[in-house]
Amino acid sequence: MRFDGTNFYLSSYSGGSVSSNSTLITIVAASGVSANFNYYVSDGTNKRAGTVMSVWDGSTTAYTDYSTPDIGAGNTTGISFQTTVSGSDILFQAVVTSGTWTVKVGSRIVF
Repeated sequence: MRFDGTNFYLSSYSGGSVSSNSTLITIVAASGVSANFNYYVSDGTNKRAGTVMSVWDGSTTAYTDYSTPDIGAGNTTGISFQTTVSGSDILFQAVVTSGTWTVKVGSRIVF
C-alpha cells in the first residue's frame, strides 16, 4: 500500500502469509515526520502484538519496537520489523528469519 494524503493518515495492512522479507507499508516521507505501526503476528501457535515507533528526517530513519511477551508453546523470534528510507519513501518492513507469519498492521502518521 502507498499513502500520500495531506491531513490524516490511518491505514491498515492485513496480508496473507509472510515468509520472506517484505515491505508492508510505504509512506511518502514528506507526508509526515513520524509514524506508529501497531502490529499483530502469529505463526498459528505463537502470537505477539506490539508497536514500532519511527521518526525520519528525509535521509535517515530511527525506530523502536515495543511488544508484548510471546504467547504460545514457542516464540516469535522468526519475525521482526524495521523502517528504512528508499528514495522519497519510508518503508515499514517485515524481516523474516524463519517461519511463515500472519501479519496485521495499523499505522498512524504524525504530521
